[in-house]
Order: sequence, then C-alpha cells, then structure tokens
Amino acid sequence: MKIEYARLKEKYVLRGWRDLPFAIYDWKSDRLYEIEQDVFNILQKCDGTTPLSLVIKTQKEKEIFMEIKEFDFVKIVDHKLPISKKQKYRKASNSLLRNVCWLITGYCNLNCIHCYIEAPKGKWGELSFEDKIKIIEELERSNVLSVVITGGEPFVSNDIEKLVRILIENKIHIRGFNTNGIFIPDKILSLFEQHGLNPDFSISYDGLDFHDAVRGKSGVEKDVILNIEKLLKKGFRVSINTSLAKSNANNVIKLYEKLKEIGIHAWRINTPSKIGNWKNTQDEVSIETEAETYKQILKRWLYDGKPFQLSLGSLLRTGKCSGDDPENEEPDLYYPNTRVCEYYYEECSILPDGTLVPCQGYVGILEELRRMPNILEESLSTIWDSSRLREIKEIRIKDLLEKPVNRICASCKLLPYCGMGCRIEAYVETGDLYSRAPRNCKLMRKYYEKDFMPYDRIK
Repeated sequence: MKIEYARLKEKYVLRGWRDLPFAIYDWKSDRLYEIEQDVFNILQKCDGTTPLSLVIKTQKEKEIFMEIKEFDFVKIVDHKLPISKKQKYRKASNSLLRNVCWLITGYCNLNCIHCYIEAPKGKWGELSFEDKIKIIEELERSNVLSVVITGGEPFVSNDIEKLVRILIENKIHIRGFNTNGIFIPDKILSLFEQHGLNPDFSISYDGLDFHDAVRGKSGVEKDVILNIEKLLKKGFRVSINTSLAKSNANNVIKLYEKLKEIGIHAWRINTPSKIGNWKNTQDEVSIETEAETYKQILKRWLYDGKPFQLSLGSLLRTGKCSGDDPENEEPDLYYPNTRVCEYYYEECSILPDGTLVPCQGYVGILEELRRMPNILEESLSTIWDSSRLREIKEIRIKDLLEKPVNRICASCKLLPYCGMGCRIEAYVETGDLYSRAPRNCKLMRKYYEKDFMPYDRIK
C-alpha cells in the first residue's frame, strides 16, 4: 500500500515564546499565526517522515488536519522528505520579540546635515563579521522573526551580502532596508528574487533638485531616482522618507509630483529629531510652516485620489510605510493603559556597537544610552525581558499622566489621538523622558482636529 506523508511547507516554521507558546510563522511574508496546542500537536507531526496514518488517528485529529490543509500550511508527499532543522519547533525563554532594527554599520558614504547617528564621522564604527554572526545567533536563540537592516548606510558594509544570505538561511525575515539609495547591489536583489522574497526599501529623498545640498555630495539625486525606478521595475516596494526643514519646505510640492510620477508606494515626511548632526541646527521649520506644508500635500494627495500611502509628521498616518509590521496597526486611540510606544512594543534596535535601545533615537539621550545593555555582553533573551530597555517599553500613558508637568493632558480631548508624543522628542525638548512633547502638543492643539483628523489613520 502506498504510504503518504504530511510535510510542513518550506515557508513555515514552528515557534514559541514564554508568552506565546505555540505559533506558526510564514517567514517569507512575515505572517504570524497563534495556534492552540492540539493544532500544534498535529503540525509537529507534519515533519515529512511521519506517515499520514500516524498523524491522523482520530476523528478530531482529522478535523484539525483538514483545517490545517485549508490554511495551506502543509502538503502531502508520496515519499519521505524531512523538513529542515530550521522549520522544527523551537521555543525561546523570552517573551515575543517580533522585529529588530539592526544598524549593521555606523559608516556612510554621504554627509547628511540631519544624520542622527553622526555617520559621516563614523562615531559608532562597525563590528567585526564574527561579532555580527554572534548577533544573528542571538536573534535565532530568541526567536526574533524579522529584521530591518539600516545604518549608517547598510550597503557600504562589506558584510552586507553575507549577512543577508545567513539571515535567509536561518529563515529570519528581512522586512526591509533603510538606505540613502545611491547604491543598491544587483547581487542582493537577485538573491531576494531567487528566494521569492520582497523586502521593502525605505529611501531618503529630501527635495527635487535640492537633495544633493542636504546630503552633502553633488550628483547623488540622479542615482537615487535611478535606483528607485530600478527597484519599482523589479517589483520591490519602495517608500520615501523626507526630512522637512526651512530650507526645503518650499520644495516638497515639487517632490510630491515627482514621487507620484515615479509611482512609489509610500511617503513619510516629518521634521528630524534635534540629535546628532541636527542637534544645534538653525534650519528647523516652525510649527506653522510644518502644518501649512502638510496641508498643501494633503490637499494635493486627496485631489489625486491618494496615489500612495502618506504619513505627515504626527498629524496624519495612512496605511503602512516600509519596515512596518504587516499585521500590527497603529492604535486607534490612546487610553491610560496603552503603552506610549504601543506600535513598536514588540521590537527594538541594535546599534552598530551592539548596544540595544528601544529605538534608534535613543542615541541622542546619553543619560539613557549609558544604561542600555549590549547584546555581545548579555543574552538577548535576558535583555528583552529584564533591562532598562524593557522598563521603557512598558511605559504607559497613565505613567505620564502622573507627572505634574502633564496635568494639562489629562483633560485634553486630543489625548486619545496624540498619545503625548514621541518619547525622544519629549526628552530632546524638555530633558524629561516622561514629559509630554511640547512641539507635538502645539501642532495637535492648533491643527489636528480641523485640518487632519477627518483623514487620519484611514486605510
């Protein structure tokens, strides 16, 4: 009699964490499914070597297996074909750590006036290839599902191709790259095409016929445009990040028209944090100019039928931009028990020297940076569940409302929409991580309800 075997499809892996013991993850499309233990028990037998007759022995197991087949998690094969070691169930001792933003180098090939990490000076350096492998091993042990690769400029690292290959071999999803876009190796694009992967490319572009001045090097704008077009032609998703300042505020409508013409997927425009190279700038745009610029863009975007997903500072967010969790959604409203960084709760950042921070912006908060752990000195599992990083991740709106400086927020009708602003911005402006962000507060109070609220967070 012919023997059949059930086999987990190649794009799926079985994973578990302290707070989510059983899950199946599509590492190619970055989709995570929580499952019950009885479903897990069946899936664990779908190893390509256990006969189907031993996988399904009861009516209940048959019903579960049929449901699993409907989700297309498994296929039936007529010969033994073991799943890979990486697909087999692995449980981490830590709670779920969904995504890591990894700054693989502190170096860059440009000299941007607003660089938060001061890459032109090489302030953060770059780890050896051996230390980067140790980081990947920590990601694997902690069951990190995906990474966003950034820098500095990630494509100046000599290790980039090798790291991408190793991440793919370990079935860690590469959600995207943050890049200046002047050089994107064809070898890496071919590697993604070969494996059926489609990461996002988030590219910095600060003004039509103006970009070179911001980036500190002549002739780079044409390379950026060529690479955006190359990526789009190959079917990759492209989003654009634009830093708004006094010097380019009059240029962004021209940039909007160019981005619409090119056919990008998303545009995120905001004011840079006053850290790094931008710390002592005289080019910061006023809140009035910021809001008026956003209003012009919004008007044009609505008239054109919303040609791409759009994010305008703290005043408007639609759809998703590159590197975003495909399943997570921006909180519809902030309540007292909502975490202040709920959207990024299940992720963190690794700086070029291995320091772990809640997000990259903490490079500008030396008081907190000194308290942050290093992945080369402690296990990621321990860091993620018990460190200053974890304490910050757990800060909730109610914790901020306890501060006398934030009493004005408790009765503000816009609190559910603003969430008291970004913690980095709050610290930069006030020196207090637990303060409301004053600039964001002024923007929201003066402009949000009338000009942006009707269009905010639409899908």
